[in-house]
Amino acid sequence: MEHAGTVRSPVAHALADQSGLDRGAELAGVRVPTLVVEAPEDPINPPPHAAHLAAAIGGARLVTVPGTGHALPPVVHGPPAAAVTAHTAAADAGTAVG
Repeated sequence: MEHAGTVRSPVAHALADQSGLDRGAELAGVRVPTLVVEAPEDPINPPPHAAHLAAAIGGARLVTVPGTGHALPPVVHGPPAAAVTAHTAAADAGTAVG
């Protein structure tokens, strides 16, 4: 309730038609530095979803933030913020972060 601002179920997107959502070809064509952040406790997109996404985007970097779920409460902001900062700095410098 605090996160969503409503008591209504946030699962409406799961009821939508899922056909036509395969984006493998488009993802394989991504040519920009890409950071995929995995939240291992995410009940909506649990592992191995992030690893699959990172593998579909050539050269993507996968960062796992232990203990995180679907939401990002302030207590876990540090690790993903550091990953994004390092990723964008490397992209600005034209170098890879590994």
